[in-house]
Amino acid sequence: MIVDLDTGAETQTVDGEGSAPVNVDEFIKRARPTTWIVDERIAARAVTAIAGQAKKARKTLLILHLVECVARGEAWLGHQCNKRPVIFVGFEGGDAFIAQRVMDVGHKAALLPDEVSIPASFQMGIAGWTWVLGRLRRAAKDVEPWPVLICIDTLSQVLAACNIDENDNMAVTRFLGDLEKLVQAAGAALVFSHHFSKSNYQMRGASAIMALCNWCDINMIKGEQGLLRLEWSLRHGPGGVDGVRVNKPNGMFTF
Repeated sequence: MIVDLDTGAETQTVDGEGSAPVNVDEFIKRARPTTWIVDERIAARAVTAIAGQAKKARKTLLILHLVECVARGEAWLGHQCNKRPVIFVGFEGGDAFIAQRVMDVGHKAALLPDEVSIPASFQMGIAGWTWVLGRLRRAAKDVEPWPVLICIDTLSQVLAACNIDENDNMAVTRFLGDLEKLVQAAGAALVFSHHFSKSNYQMRGASAIMALCNWCDINMIKGEQGLLRLEWSLRHGPGGVDGVRVNKPNGMFTF
């Protein structure tokens, strides 16, 4: 018996065999238009990697700004966000560091009388990742929609916690392939931050990371202090380029 995770429909199979082939007219009924969480940049039911230098690429800053914008339903880097709950799992910097960066990108330490709390939650380390993974698996198993945005900082830390060598292409392929199936079944979206290699401005680790993820490279434009260039290569859309200036006047970042 095979169960369709989207519809719950059951398909009988013959012992030792998979399901029977379907003709093209039936097969194309499975097509699903892309649902964007961030218009033309971050898709639902997909895994995305945002990569840059290990230091000063502003990966964490940009992703925390993404958390804030999606949770509020505001534009991120000029692209409108589809408001939904967000979960951020951080492996680097510690609670105090991440909390300060959340305020740096615009979140207030206390709500004003006419404000309501945004639907964003924070967890740290392997405990947070384990909770997220368990929740995704439950949603997929029970055909229970869980349309959230999950942001993980960083992919390398998650792979290490799972005892996976980031240069092992087969292991990374299995890891990301299984994750993609989970977020597709749950209706969720998963965004990882990732590092460039130390020797050059290229993606670090297995080629499967670039092959299986929507991808964004963050580069600092030479001679333009604080000006970043984000180059998007998407499996679920045309991609494109975004520019953003990141200043830090009086301890606050501006976009």
